Amino acid sequence: MTRFVGKYQLIRKLAAGGMAEVYLAKAAGPHGFEKTLVVKCILPHLAQEPAFVRMFLSEAMLAARLNHPHIVQIYDFGEVEGAYFLAMEYIDGPSLRTLIKRASARGLPLPPTVCARLVSQACEGLAFAHDFADPETHQPLGLIHRDISPDNLLLTRQGSVKVVDFGIAKAAGQSHKTESGVIKGKLAYMPPEQLRGRGLDRRADVYALGVVLYELLTSHKPYRPTEDAALMHAILFEPPTPAVHHRPDLPVALQRILARALDKDRAQRYPDCHALQAELEEFILAGGRTLTASQVAQLVHQVTAPPAAETASEAVTDADGAPREAPATLLEDMMAPQDASRVPPSQARAPRASPGVETRLHVPLASKRGAWTRYALAGAVLLMAGGGLVHWGRSPAPARVSASPGVASKDPAPAPPAEAVPTEEPPQRRPILAEAPREPEAEAAPETSAPPEARPAPARSARASKLRRPAPPAALGSLDVRAQPYANISVNGTPRGSTPLESALELPAGLHTVTFFFPTLSRSVTRRVEVKAGKLTPLNVTASE
Repeated sequence: MTRFVGKYQLIRKLAAGGMAEVYLAKAAGPHGFEKTLVVKCILPHLAQEPAFVRMFLSEAMLAARLNHPHIVQIYDFGEVEGAYFLAMEYIDGPSLRTLIKRASARGLPLPPTVCARLVSQACEGLAFAHDFADPETHQPLGLIHRDISPDNLLLTRQGSVKVVDFGIAKAAGQSHKTESGVIKGKLAYMPPEQLRGRGLDRRADVYALGVVLYELLTSHKPYRPTEDAALMHAILFEPPTPAVHHRPDLPVALQRILARALDKDRAQRYPDCHALQAELEEFILAGGRTLTASQVAQLVHQVTAPPAAETASEAVTDADGAPREAPATLLEDMMAPQDASRVPPSQARAPRASPGVETRLHVPLASKRGAWTRYALAGAVLLMAGGGLVHWGRSPAPARVSASPGVASKDPAPAPPAEAVPTEEPPQRRPILAEAPREPEAEAAPETSAPPEARPAPARSARASKLRRPAPPAALGSLDVRAQPYANISVNGTPRGSTPLESALELPAGLHTVTFFFPTLSRSVTRRVEVKAGKLTPLNVTASE
């Protein structure tokens, strides 16, 4: 049976609480016009209290005047057959409570910058309401929410936060029949002055936002007790659990913001939401990365979507060679360190060459040095033999090393002799020239032969040209390395900078050993990963692995 409240058709119940029931509804108009919205119906027993009705209507009228992008808009309110209702904007996304629960259940910590942005948007909406003045008298109305929690902060699918129920909490708090129900479950967000029954100002909402930020970052509340009496005692007299205990990688800047927002002495807190928002936005900008509403929207979808909707990336291997899934998701992409000041100057990255320059260093340059080294060593052996002709294949194998450790380069084309560069070569590359067939005429030479500088060497040049053929360039691939928290990266024993890296590493195709050293934790993590030619391979590591 279709149910109506005034002109609004109720579609289905969305939620129920100690004060009201919430329904998804629609309003119909001429020519097929429809608008989806939410109708909040006040519970019947509250409608029997005249004091509550007066307060509710007064606060609803004030809240309806708040027209701001980060406040849920109230369209209509009224009474039908003794039942009072509000018609308000429909938000198509989850509450922050749902976001926290889903992220925690799936082991996906929310990026600090995203948490800061969500609370920053709530600050903007609350600051507008705190500053709202009567249009006629221009006097501030002193509006305070009093009931900020993750349940009253909603997310749109476009990545925007909306504050809901502004002003209604005061009406609910005036009812002696609902007082215990209102307090239950909300104690964790109440500042000490509210528990002591003192007058409230906008700093009460600042404290509640601090608790919300703490939850977004850690999936925990600042105080551990769950029983009301113990929780009240903790809020009044005990220090909150440092957020870094739940999340060791938490940036220092956010730790300072939390400490000030949650100060028991409201004189030491942020004076208003403007000040809190300014520091949150400064933290986001200090990370050096943009954060758009579209990115926040994608993150919300990723965290709240069914697991099957996630996209898995290519598999890499653990240190023992076993396959390991490394999902390259927007969430992980946004988990790079945001507080650049945490990186000591001694660990700052040196400017990196472009990929093209790196490629030349990896193969051709190292190969040319190897060729020059062979010529220099051969000449030295001839001189030491007193002019005797020594076969190239019997000389000690020349040493070569690739600019990319652990990956040997192929034999290059002949290059003009140059100054020898001491290098070192993996053992498996030494027999390349020694295995070539020897020609009889070069087996030995009499002691009375001409000095080396006067002796012609056409035969040796011919042999060398036969033994050396141009090798194709080594195939390259890219490795996208990310770490949480920030880490110093080494590939095959060679330092490659600190995360976040400016670009993907260009490496020869094949297996590579990547070591992550986390300075803040004094811990190392090593991974073996296969880089495929012409492909981008992601490698994401956290210190907890």
